[in-house]
Amino acid sequence: MITGQWKTVTIGATPATTSAEVDLGRQYETVMVVCPALTTSATVAIQGAVATGGTFQNIHLTDPITGDNLQVISAAFTTANFTWIAPIGAIQYIKLVLSAAQAAEKTFYVCGVRS
Repeated sequence: MITGQWKTVTIGATPATTSAEVDLGRQYETVMVVCPALTTSATVAIQGAVATGGTFQNIHLTDPITGDNLQVISAAFTTANFTWIAPIGAIQYIKLVLSAAQAAEKTFYVCGVRS
């Protein structure tokens, strides 16, 4: 397993719900996300783009049995101190998106992983 550098990702307070673009440094198959405590329960979705400054879209995985597209999204949470590991295909540029705005700025940490 090869990992990249840890990057700091900040999502501002209300009304913000989306981080700035994060360059993972190269294409990665998976991303590790260290999640902070949230003031309001929310999910975290990962968006990706093929180029810096590109159009960011939600990342989906296709279920090989049903063909259903499953969005890469966490369960809703408020508790901190856990690391979420999510598949992202071969993406270098990502954004984190909260489903609910928070009362205060929130800092996440992300790191790309590939085999």
